[in-house]
Amino acid sequence: MSDLPLVILKPGREHSASRGHCWIFSGAVQKAPKGLEEGALVEVRSERGDFVGLGHFGKKSIAVRVLTRLPEQSLEQIFRRSFKEALSLRNSLGLLNNLETTC
Repeated sequence: MSDLPLVILKPGREHSASRGHCWIFSGAVQKAPKGLEEGALVEVRSERGDFVGLGHFGKKSIAVRVLTRLPEQSLEQIFRRSFKEALSLRNSLGLLNNLETTC
């Protein structure tokens, strides 16, 4: 478990996130620390304690915007991995150094 604030979901509410949905709505949250600031990085777990993801906390209807479903520890790790994957995909599609694209 990380040192990030922990958001616990209600029973069964982890399924949409595990299927790839990037939003966790406030109605799915069982418990969240009081006083979290908008945009704070949080760890999300099921009510059984299973890791669901890391994301940005929100105080309105979208409680968490999931950034990753991998147990990474920092925003830097998340963005490094994401940029590396994006660059690799663009390269494999022949989009890099191609004057006909904006990639």
